[in-house]
Amino acid sequence: MEAQAYAAVSATIVSAEPPVTDRRPLWTPEQVARWFRVDPHTVRRWVANDPAIRHRLGAIKTPGGRWRFDPDAVEREVDRLTEL
Repeated sequence: MEAQAYAAVSATIVSAEPPVTDRRPLWTPEQVARWFRVDPHTVRRWVANDPAIRHRLGAIKTPGGRWRFDPDAVEREVDRLTEL
């Protein structure tokens, strides 16, 4: 019985090492605003009011209530808009 309990607990232990990723750090509204040449408040207003823009920019809201953006998604959106 004790061995079964130990096996169940040991199977749920997760490594203390952070995962290795090739992803770039998320961007702040200020960094996104520079790409679009707008004020950071404009970027915040876009993502707060439009779920489609939020999706296209890869925006997430942190537990602290701040917006962060996927840089690859931002660059794709800038490229898409400059092709028009």
